Amino acid sequence: MKAKAVPNGVIISAHVHSSAKGERIEVDECIEVYTREPPKDNRANMAVIKMLSRALGVPRTQIRIVRGSTSRDKELLILGIDLGKLASLGPGMTRSFSKKADGK
Repeated sequence: MKAKAVPNGVIISAHVHSSAKGERIEVDECIEVYTREPPKDNRANMAVIKMLSRALGVPRTQIRIVRGSTSRDKELLILGIDLGKLASLGPGMTRSFSKKADGK
């Protein structure tokens, strides 16, 4: 996983698959985020932020796209965590998200 520590947080690289069949985060050498949302009207970006927020246990307001807002390859700044907390997304991890589980 590509990540670097910065003051007050970390920056991660992620590859986004919009309009996917399911919603999940896969971590191996890179972070792959799959979302059902289309890339239209910033919907996929917002879904990525929401999923990372839930996976890391941080508020959505602490996650920002710093590079690649119109690209599949993104860099995201996550405030309030360190590389140790980010390790909870360790290699080989897959986390699926179900809208029904949320009640939404």
